[in-house]
This record gives sequence, C-alpha cells and structure tokens, in this order.
Amino acid sequence: MRLKFLFLPALFLLACSPVKSVVKPLAIRDSLVPSPTKTSFADLQRYIQQQFDDPMFAAANWGVMIQSQRTGEVWYERNADKLFNPASNNKLITGAMALDCLGADFTFKTEIYHTGTIENGTLNGNLVIKGYGDPSIGGRFYENQSKAIFKQWAEKLKSLGIRRINGGIIGDDNIFDNENYGKGWELEDMSYGYGANFGALNFDDNAVVFKAKVENGKVNLNPELKTSFFQFNNDLEIGDKNKVQDYRVYNYEHFIFKGTVENEYRTIMSVQNPTKFFVHVLNEVIQEANIATSNNYAISIDDLEEELPSKQLLFTHQSQPLSELLKVLEKVSQNQYAEIFAKVAGGVCNNPEQEPYSFAMGDSLATLFLQKAGIRPESYEYADGSGMSRYNWVTPRQLLGVLNYMTTHPEAKVFEASLPIAGVDGTLKSRMKNTAAEGNVKAKTGTISAIRGLSGYLKTADGEPIVFSFMVNGYLVPASETNRITDAVLVKIAEFRK
Repeated sequence: MRLKFLFLPALFLLACSPVKSVVKPLAIRDSLVPSPTKTSFADLQRYIQQQFDDPMFAAANWGVMIQSQRTGEVWYERNADKLFNPASNNKLITGAMALDCLGADFTFKTEIYHTGTIENGTLNGNLVIKGYGDPSIGGRFYENQSKAIFKQWAEKLKSLGIRRINGGIIGDDNIFDNENYGKGWELEDMSYGYGANFGALNFDDNAVVFKAKVENGKVNLNPELKTSFFQFNNDLEIGDKNKVQDYRVYNYEHFIFKGTVENEYRTIMSVQNPTKFFVHVLNEVIQEANIATSNNYAISIDDLEEELPSKQLLFTHQSQPLSELLKVLEKVSQNQYAEIFAKVAGGVCNNPEQEPYSFAMGDSLATLFLQKAGIRPESYEYADGSGMSRYNWVTPRQLLGVLNYMTTHPEAKVFEASLPIAGVDGTLKSRMKNTAAEGNVKAKTGTISAIRGLSGYLKTADGEPIVFSFMVNGYLVPASETNRITDAVLVKIAEFRK
C-alpha cells in the first residue's frame, strides 16, 4: 500500500476530534496550556489510560510503554510485551546498530578508476566507478543540485589531463549482492521514491521528481532531472481535483501518468536499475563538461561480455559523515539509507573479509547489537532495515531497550540529534506546535497502511527524562487520529510536574 504521511496542525485536529458518548478522551487542545491546578501522578496515568481507551480504536491494538529514565519506574504500559509491526520505528534499530558499529565519523567511499592508458589527453580505456553503498550522491547535500558531485568529478578528470575517453563508463556495484529490495516489500510501493531500489551505486535516492501543472489549457508534466535515461507518457487532463494514476512499467525505465490534475501535482518515481541510472547520468555530465566519449556507452559491470582489465585509481569521493547521514535516515525516514546501512554495517563490522555484503549480514549484526541492549535473540523479527516490510515484529519494551541503551552509548548525543524534533523538523515538524512538547519530544515516526509508531524521548516540566514507545496496528480510521492520541499524551507528560 502506498505510504501516506499525514502531518496535520493541531487546530485542524480540534475540528476533527469526534465526540465520545461513553468515555470522552481529552482532546489535544486540553493539553495546549498548562493545567490551572497541579496534576497528580494518578491523574496523569488516568489521562493516559483514557486516551488509549478511545473507542475509535476498539478494534485495533495499541502497544505502549512509558518509563522514567531517572528512576526506571514504568509510568504506563499496555501490551508492552506483545509483538507489533513497527513500520519506520525499525529505523531506530538500524540507525543505532550502524552508529554502534561504524561510528559517527564513518564515511562511504566511491572510487573512480581507469583501465588502459592516458596519453596526450586521451584515456584509451574505460572509466570505472566502484561503489561501496554511498546513499548520498545527488542533490540532498548540494542545495538540490542533483548533478553537483558529477560535475565535480568531471572537473577533476579535466584537472588530471583527460579530455577524451576512448571507452565506456562502467559501474562496479559488486560489493553488494543482488537483493535490491527489502524482504516483504509490496510491489505497488516499488514504483515510488520511498520504495526505490538500492545498491552499491546510488544517485539522487534512485528516484526522479515529476511536477505537473495546468498551463495554457493543458497539463504540462516535467521531471526535475534532465536526462535521457527514462521515458514517460503524459496522459493527464484538467479536472476538478487531483486524481492521478502514476506508476513505473514493471522492469522498465518508463513512467505512466493518467487521470486529472486540478492545478498542480507532484510525485517521486523510482528507477528500476540504480547502477545504470548512475553511470548514464554521469556520462551525460562528462559530455556536458566537454570531455568527449567516443564509444558513448554507460553500463553495469554485470553487462560486460569479458572480464574487466586491470585498473588504476584516479581519485576517491567521500560522503558526508554517518552523523549527518543518520539525520536523513531518521528525520526524513529515508528507506534506502536504512537498507544500505544494514548491509554495510553487517559487512564492515561482522564480515570484513566476505563479499558481497548482504542483508543477512546486517541481520546477524542486529542480533549481536540487540543482545547488548538486553534483547534476546528470536524474540523479534528484523526483516528489513527500513520498516517497509510487513514481516518486522518488535515489542514496545524492546524498542525502549534500544532507546535506553543508546542514552548511555558513547555516541548518545549523535543518536539523539538524528531524531525528528516535535514542531521543529523532520517528520514531526508540524506536530505538537505551541505546546510544552515543541522542541522537547525527539522521536521516530512510523507509518504504513493501518500501522503507526512513535518512539523516543522527552522531559517533563521539572526535567525528568522519559523514554516511550507507542505502536498501533490494525486501525481503519484516519492516521491523524493516532496523532491526536499520542500527541496529547506527550504534551500532558511534557507539562507534568511531580
């Protein structure tokens, strides 16, 4: 099911909160201003209980655990030892494991080699790009200028005296195995950016932004990235609302857009083959930099008909440090980063002499990491790194185990800094604004169809550190209703003084 993240401002929730006939849970507006009288601990617990007893979720299952990190006292729990699908709360495990294993200063390298010889400004051979999983090559750290890094590489080639390449551009992605999707990912998700393929060579999240706009009596549709790598059909018409069917033709770099657009429409579509996408666009950039490529081909190493000749290193590109990439993983909830982190951490830290890297290596490392956090093997299911899989299972108590472990970790500050902050940034930017929770709650969100999660940290009004995990599975009401409950609870805790 296609992911839909709904981040609604609190004032809208006032209008949407239903009236209860039996037990009326206090709406989020009840927590927007401090209570006129001091709230007792028993009153706080009754308030939390009322929220999670909301009849709207009678057919769903809540998993909740709230604990003081100062005393270890559990303030509230509900199904804390039951297994839940965590959605993107799974990224808490992946991010913590990667940070524990690789360290905050770890960088991903990409090596640029050549075969043959360089004579009189001509490379008589191939340019070979060897990837090690860097998920960040693209525009994210370069003011959305997707080709910025490739342009730097082209200038570097010219500085090395290369003005012509009598060969091709070859992408070497063999450090990874060929499992390029997470276990249990749904087919319909794979057309979109959040469900994009991933590999050892990745460019611009392996996805393309398309924008449609009604202009001059028709719907114009354009990709933000200018490249000949893919094709698309624009069968969009003007309508009284946005009702668009958009998908990638299975196993092809071809996108279809049908339906109606009222004014503007934006979507992010995934490419089928990240390695070919990477080298194709790189080849275009090299040509735009006036470096001639006589054979004009860009291929994956898997498509070579013969073994690659010996090669010599030209230069190496290094990514941003892991401390910065973690913010993309957790704040943006970028799925491809998660899958790459799991493979690379599993390979580098647990199987350094074994290639290619696989998710199975990451799964084995997760077992070792979670044991350090006090979680016994075979009591959970870590099926993918991102939480896109329907096969993930974890308990609220286990997620608290990870969160508590990371508060005493040498990289504790880096881990906490990677989480979305309520009312400030990431997937919590629009939530809990103008409350005691704004700037206070630091937590990972999670959403897939009928599944919601929110786990992290906050402090009470008198500074007591609290750790919490909320997960709900099997609800059929709007996802905003889960926000109404979890956010109201967090605001009330943030206001609380013992």
